[in-house]
Amino acid sequence: MNSAQRSQTKKGPPQIDRSDVLRMFRGLFAMMKLVGLLPRDLPEVIEAEVDARSIARRMRRAGVLLFIVFGYLIHFSAATVYNVTHDGGFFGFFANCGYVLRNIFAALSLVHFLVFQRVLLRIVVDGFRIFEHPPLSIERKVRRATVLAACFVVSTFVALQNTTVWVGFVDVQKYFNYYLYKGDVTQGTIPRQLGYLFSFIDATTYAIMESTLNCIITFHACVSLYLGCLCENFVRIIREVSQQTSVSGGQVKALRRLMTRLSDVMVRFDRVGSPVVFCWYANIVGSLILSTPGILLGMRRAAPSDYAYMLTDLLTMLVILVALTFALADPTSLLRSSYVHALKISTKVDIDDEEVNHSAHVLMDSIISTKVAVTGCKCFQVTRDMVLSILTMTSTYIIVVYQYIEHAM
Repeated sequence: MNSAQRSQTKKGPPQIDRSDVLRMFRGLFAMMKLVGLLPRDLPEVIEAEVDARSIARRMRRAGVLLFIVFGYLIHFSAATVYNVTHDGGFFGFFANCGYVLRNIFAALSLVHFLVFQRVLLRIVVDGFRIFEHPPLSIERKVRRATVLAACFVVSTFVALQNTTVWVGFVDVQKYFNYYLYKGDVTQGTIPRQLGYLFSFIDATTYAIMESTLNCIITFHACVSLYLGCLCENFVRIIREVSQQTSVSGGQVKALRRLMTRLSDVMVRFDRVGSPVVFCWYANIVGSLILSTPGILLGMRRAAPSDYAYMLTDLLTMLVILVALTFALADPTSLLRSSYVHALKISTKVDIDDEEVNHSAHVLMDSIISTKVAVTGCKCFQVTRDMVLSILTMTSTYIIVVYQYIEHAM
C-alpha cells in the first residue's frame, strides 16, 4: 500500500467492499433490466469480449424495445408528412419535425447504448478500483442518486402517458389530425372506441420511447456523478498530504498514479458517452426551437389536457437538462480544484531531490492541463454559463416568435 492511500485508510471515513460497486446503481439497473436494456447477469457482460455475436445477443434481448422505438419513428415520420395539410398546417408540420428529431435521437441513443454498455459498466468497475478503500460516502451518494433517477424516469413515463392519453380522450378527432393518419372518427369512418384504442397505443409507445431516452441519459448522469465522487475523494487525499509538514517522493508518485488512473477513466467515459449526451443536447435544443411555433399556435385553442401535456414535456426536458449539465461539469471542476493542494505539496518536498521536485511539478502540470471535459461533445465544455445561455436563447426565441404570430394574425 502506498503512502497516500495509507493516509486515506487511517484518516478516511468508513470503507465499503469492492463487490458493492454494481449494487450502487441497482436502482436504475433493476428498471433497465426490466425493459431489456441490460442483462440479468451483469458481471458476465463486463468480463465478456465485445464482438458481433455479443452485440447481436443484446439486440435480440432488447428486440421489443427496438421494435417500439423504430416502429414509432417510422410511424410518426410518415404521419407528420401525411397530415401536413391538416389542422395546424405548415406550423403544425414544423412543430412535429421537432418530435421526429426526438425520435431519431432516441433510436440512435438506444443503439449506441446497446453496443457500448459493456464499456460503460467496465468504466464503473475500473473507477472503483482506482482507490484501495473507497469511502462509504460514495456508495451512499450514488445509490441515492440512482434511486432518485429511477423514480424520476418512472414518474415521467406515467405523467407523459396519462397526459397524452388525456389529450386523445378529450378530442380524439384532433388527436388523429395531429398525431395519426387521416381518419374521420366523428362521422363513423373509424369507430370511436377504435379511435380511443389507437390513441392509447400511440400515447403509450410515445411514452415508452421518451422514457427509454430519459433512462439512458440519467444513467450517464449518474455515472458522471460517480466519477465526480471519485474526483472528490482524490481531492481529499491530496489535501491530507498537502497538510503534512513534509512530503516524501513516494507520496508524490502515488498521487501521480492516482491522477493518471482517474484521468484515464474520465477520458474513456468522455469518449463512449459523448454521442449520447450530444444527442440529448441536440434533441432538447431542436425540440424547443422547432416545436415552439406549433405550441404557441395551439395554445390559442388549447384545452386543459393540451396544457398538461406541454408543461409535463417541457418540465421533464428542463429537469434533465439542468441535472445532466451539473453532473457533467462537476468531475473536471473538482479535479482541477486540487491544483492548490498540489502547489502546497511542491513547496514541502526536498529541494535538493531533483526527482521528487520533478514529480511534484509533473503532478501540478497534469492537474492544471486536464483536458477532460466529460461534456458529451469534445468541441465545447459543459458549464453552468452554457445552461443559462441555452435558456436565455430559448426564452428570447419564444418571445420573438409569439410577437411575430400576434402581428401576423
